[in-house]
Amino acid sequence: MKRQAGFTLIELMMVIAIISILATLGIPHLNTYLQHLKLSGAVNKLVSDLQLARQNSIITEIKYGIVFDLDRNQYLLVKSKVDPKIIDRVDFKEVTFKEITFPTYELIATGERAIFFKKLGNLDGHNGRVVLELDNLAPRQIIFSSNAGQLTIR
Repeated sequence: MKRQAGFTLIELMMVIAIISILATLGIPHLNTYLQHLKLSGAVNKLVSDLQLARQNSIITEIKYGIVFDLDRNQYLLVKSKVDPKIIDRVDFKEVTFKEITFPTYELIATGERAIFFKKLGNLDGHNGRVVLELDNLAPRQIIFSSNAGQLTIR
C-alpha cells in the first residue's frame, strides 16, 4: 500500500496556531507604524507645498503662500497676497499643528496665520518652523531657513 503525501491535521493546526500568535504580537506594532506613516505623510505634504509656494513665487514673481487655519486644522496653498486664490486645501484629520513660529507670519483678514514668499523665494529675512504632532508620537519639526530657502525636517 502506498503512502499518500500531505499534511496531517495536527501539523496544519500547529501552523495556524503559530501564525495566530505572531499576528497577535504584531498588531500593536502595526498600529504604531500606521500612526508614524500618517505623521510622516502630513509632514511631507506640508514640506512639498512650502517648496511649491516658494518655487512658484520665484518663477512667476507673484507672492505665493501658506495660510494656516488652526481652528479647522488645515492649511491652504494660495496665490497672491492681495487677491488670494486657493490652489490647494489640505485638511489634517488627526495630525495637529503644535506650533508655528515664523517671526513675520501675518494675520490675514480672517484671523488665520499666513506666510508668503517673495519673488526671490525668501520670507522677510527670518527663519521659522512648523511643528506637527499626532497622539503620543514625538512631534516633527519643519525648519525653514529663509535666506538659503532650505527646509529641514526633524
